Amino acid sequence: MRRTSIAIAVLVACTPPVHERKPPKEKPLATLSLKDGRTAIVSSIDEVATASPEALRHYLQLTAPIESRQAISDGFVATIDTETYVIREIHNAWVRCHATATDDATRDEVIAICRAYKP
Repeated sequence: MRRTSIAIAVLVACTPPVHERKPPKEKPLATLSLKDGRTAIVSSIDEVATASPEALRHYLQLTAPIESRQAISDGFVATIDTETYVIREIHNAWVRCHATATDDATRDEVIAICRAYKP
């Protein structure tokens, strides 16, 4: 019986620590100005996050519920907590444009400015 307990102790001691996964950081491509002086950030995004608002939420490691979602011709829009995300495919590359929107008017402005973005 001693051999078994020693083998288990060695196995547990040799197991490497599990590192906490951090949200991905994309390189900003542009910043877009909103009317109130805030900015929307445009960055590239991994294709795995572009399947749905749920995939985006999982990719960004967010726990807040998806408050609203909307399909657009080249992607989708999702509001999670107070952040509005516009995910678009532009020239065979996926981009994420996002800004904080605390009311419907600001959310609509974020969507409009992000949809108008052309690299």
